[in-house]
Amino acid sequence: HLAAPLQHAGGSSRSQAKRPHSSLAEAEDVLLHVAGLQARCALCLLRAPGARGRSPQSAAAASELLGSAYGALSAMFGAVPQEGARLPPWTRKPHVVLEVFKALLEGVYDSRSGAEAARVASSVARLWEAYAQGGTRLVAQSAGRAGKSTYQAKIQRATKGFVIMLIAHALDQQRRWAGIEAAVKRSLTRLEPDRRGGARNGETQSWKEVVGVLQTGMVPLLSCLDGSDHLKQSLYASLREPLSTMFKEMHEGYQKRSKYSGEA
Repeated sequence: HLAAPLQHAGGSSRSQAKRPHSSLAEAEDVLLHVAGLQARCALCLLRAPGARGRSPQSAAAASELLGSAYGALSAMFGAVPQEGARLPPWTRKPHVVLEVFKALLEGVYDSRSGAEAARVASSVARLWEAYAQGGTRLVAQSAGRAGKSTYQAKIQRATKGFVIMLIAHALDQQRRWAGIEAAVKRSLTRLEPDRRGGARNGETQSWKEVVGVLQTGMVPLLSCLDGSDHLKQSLYASLREPLSTMFKEMHEGYQKRSKYSGEA
């Protein structure tokens, strides 16, 4: 179903019977709900109290669940066709998609090791980019706001109003996070005492990588807001301190570093 195009020529009853996408909406609905369940189950394993939450088996199962949830959404975004008469069914379920995104991001900060957190962070960043540009095809992210009629431009216009929710959640998770040192200390507690000293540098570098990956991953989301001052104002007004200040600083940094100024 996910490999089927959304546009089908012909209107005869015979062609209707051969349409492979006739159950696409139902297939995507099942996929989204399963991905959401997997991501939330992973969080339950990572947040389990006591020895159960620290066990290697729980960490491995959580990693597998988060990877499976990422694979489901990646397949969904990768199945966006080049052209179509109707927008993909997932565009009509933005809150379901966003809940999976949120669970995956929380899985980054709850990861038991810096290496695992970096892996999940890379997955989240790729999904953010796919959502922002309306699929995995390489298209200009300005297509939606430029009024172009390409298929992915239409998807961009349909979904960009929900990007501010992803940004707000990312800021809130960043605020709640205790920082690199605390994350390294937590990661080291899962190791035997005689191994902690040698693993400290690797954990520190991995958690620094997590911060960099997520900061870079925010760029496509911020790019969606270019030319949409009403969305930026809506987001800023809805945030409480210190989140509003964090958003202002993040957006100013994006404009300085990631936005082309027109100067050589």
